[in-house]
Amino acid sequence: MGKLFVVMYHYTRDLKHSRYPEIKGLDVSLFREQIEFMKQQFNIVSMEQVIEAVERHADLPDKALLLTFDDGYVDNYTFAFPILEEFGIQGSFFIPGKTFATHQLLNVNKIHYILASADEKNWLKM
Repeated sequence: MGKLFVVMYHYTRDLKHSRYPEIKGLDVSLFREQIEFMKQQFNIVSMEQVIEAVERHADLPDKALLLTFDDGYVDNYTFAFPILEEFGIQGSFFIPGKTFATHQLLNVNKIHYILASADEKNWLKM
C-alpha cells in the first residue's frame, strides 16, 4: 500500500468568537492555511481510496494524506466542511454514537471544558 499520512482534527472553529475561546482547538484561519499547504504538498486521498488500497493491496499515490475529524463537533460541519468543499477534497468524519444513545457528553468533552475554564496557574496546586 505504501505510506499514508493521517492528519486528525477535533475542534476547527473561530476561536476568538466561540463560547470557549480557550479550548485547545484550531482557529479556522489556521485550518484554511493548513489545508492550502497540504493540498500543495500532499495527495489528499479519501477513506474509500484507502480502503480500496488495503483490500486490493494497491498503492496509494506518493505522499498520500488522509484527513480525519473526530467526535462529531458541529464546527467541523460549519467551518471545516465548507473549506474542504472549496478545495475539492474530502475528509472522514467520525461521530460517536454514545452521545446520541445516552444524551451525555463524552468524558473527553468534559475534560476539554475544564481545561478551557480553569486557571492554569492553579493546576499544580491542586
